[in-house]
Amino acid sequence: MTAPLCVTPLRMVLFCSRSFHPNEGDSTVAKSFRVPLNEEPAALVERARKLAEGAGAEFSGDASSGCFSAKGVEGEYAVEGNSITVTVTRKPLAAPWSLVESKVKAFFS
Repeated sequence: MTAPLCVTPLRMVLFCSRSFHPNEGDSTVAKSFRVPLNEEPAALVERARKLAEGAGAEFSGDASSGCFSAKGVEGEYAVEGNSITVTVTRKPLAAPWSLVESKVKAFFS
């Protein structure tokens, strides 16, 4: 199994470059969804960074785009107007999409 080819802006590659080594228990099918912005993007990113650090997760990015990784879930985000588009690029196969989406939405809300 090979990792999906993603086209991302150069700054995303610098922030989020990883060597993907798929495991049999991982799902590499990407899924995107939007989360409404309830605060300024810079404040949201700073809050998310602190939450990630406290939870042992990885979070890189700025007020326009970035990436995250925690508990087998990996993804990227981009601020677009009054919302954030989040794309989950990897998740544990056993984790249902509904659970992953709700947890990620809560993280960015």
